[in-house]
Amino acid sequence: IRHTANRLNLLTEAAQRYTKGIELQAVEKAMTRAIALVKELCDGTGIEATVKAGEFNHPEKVIKETLTHCNGLLGTSFTMEETVEALKWLNFQPEVQGDEITCHIPSYRIDMEGPADVDEEIIRMLGFDGLAYTLPNVSATVGQLSTSQRVRRQTARILNAYGLQEVVTYTLQDQASVLDASQPVGTPIALAMPMSEARTHLRVDLLHSMLDVVAYNQAHGNMDLGLFELSALTGKEKQSERLSIALSGKLHEDSLFHQQEVADFYTLKGILIGWLNRLGYGEGRIRVEANTIDTTHYHPYRSAALYLDRKLIGLFGDLHPSVLAGRKIKSCVYAEITIDSLLDAKVGKVKYQAMDKFPGISRDLSLLVSQEVPAEKLIQTVQKEGKRLLKSVDIMDIFKKAELGEGVQSITLHLVYQAGDHTLKDEEIEPVHQAILQKLAQDCGATLRQ
Repeated sequence: IRHTANRLNLLTEAAQRYTKGIELQAVEKAMTRAIALVKELCDGTGIEATVKAGEFNHPEKVIKETLTHCNGLLGTSFTMEETVEALKWLNFQPEVQGDEITCHIPSYRIDMEGPADVDEEIIRMLGFDGLAYTLPNVSATVGQLSTSQRVRRQTARILNAYGLQEVVTYTLQDQASVLDASQPVGTPIALAMPMSEARTHLRVDLLHSMLDVVAYNQAHGNMDLGLFELSALTGKEKQSERLSIALSGKLHEDSLFHQQEVADFYTLKGILIGWLNRLGYGEGRIRVEANTIDTTHYHPYRSAALYLDRKLIGLFGDLHPSVLAGRKIKSCVYAEITIDSLLDAKVGKVKYQAMDKFPGISRDLSLLVSQEVPAEKLIQTVQKEGKRLLKSVDIMDIFKKAELGEGVQSITLHLVYQAGDHTLKDEEIEPVHQAILQKLAQDCGATLRQ
C-alpha cells in the first residue's frame, strides 16, 4: 500500500492508516465496549446477542524469547523478575519456564513479529539508562588508500598540474541523453519517482554532462577551457568509474612572449599519455589507433582509440560536427577513459638509471612512405631493429606534396645512438643504421628521400 500510494502520489488518510496496519479485532472490541457502556451508564436493557456473519479466525500470536539472548542482544543484565514485570505492564501475559519466556501478544500489537521486538519493548519499559557504556572492539590496522582511491587522487593531482580544472556534474539525465550515450556502461536505470523530466535516468556515460558544462561556459564567453571529471557510472549490468576530459580554445597562453598552446587533438593525446606514464604505465604498453568504434559522437578522421596492454580503455579526439552544432559549441576535443581498466593492469616499477657519461650520435632519416603506413609503425620498426645501440627515436617532420607522388608522404625521423660504457664510433653505428634502413624498406616499404 505504501509503495502504491507513493507511485500514484495519492497519500490519503486511509493509505496511511492501512500502511501502519489495522487491528482485525478492533470492530468487535469497540462494539462490545460500547454495549457495556450503554448497560452501565444508560441502564440499557433488551440488548440482543451479537450476530456474526461468516467465520473469523484470528490465531493468537505467541513469541518465545530467552533472558540470556535478551541480555546478550541489549548488552544488559536484567533479572528475570524485572523482565517479567515489564512484559506484564505490556499485557503480554508472560509465562516463564527456566530461562525461556513465552509471550502471548495482544491483537492490537500488530507490530510485534519476533524476539527482537520483544527485546525492544523490554528496554523501552525498563529504560535505556540500563545500558552500560562500552567501547567497541575494533582491531587496529594500518590506514592506507585502496588502489581505486590512490589512482583517483593521483589522477586529480596530475591533471591539475597540466592546468585542468575538475568539475562535478549531476548524475541524473533525461531519457534522450542516456539513449544517446557514447559507449554506455550498461542499460540505463530509470527512476521510479523522478523530480523532473530532465532528471529521469542515471547516466551511463559522461559525454553529455561535460558538453553541458562546455556549452554553458562558451555561451558566457569562457572559450579557453581545460576540464576533467571523475565519476562512477551505474547501469543495470554493472558499475564503472570513468574519467572525462574536455579542452577548447587555448590551454596555456603567454601574451608577453606571444606563446600559446592550442587545445587540439595532439594536446589531448599528450595529456593522456603523460598521465598514464606518471601513473606507472610505460609508453611501450600504450597504443593509439584510429577510431572505428564510435564515429557518431567522435569525428571519424580526428579521433583515436587508446589501448593499454592491448586492452581498450577509451576514446579521445575531436567531437563530431553534428554533436557540437546541436549544443552550439564552437570547438571541443574530448576524451573518456575507463578507470577500472587501469586497476586491472600491473603498474611498472620505477628503476633508477644513472645519467649517461658518454655522448650520443644523432642521425636523421628522411623517408618516403605510403600515406597508409602510420608513423608509429616506422618508430616501432626502428626501435626493434636498433635496440642494441639506439637511445631514442622521434618524428621531426611529416611532409606531403604533390611532387612526392600520389599517396606518398615524407617522414623525417631523428635517431640518437649511444652506449653506456664508451663513446661510439661511426664503424659501430653504420651496420646498425643500415640494418634499420633495410628493415624499414622490407616491412614498411620506405625509401630514403633524395
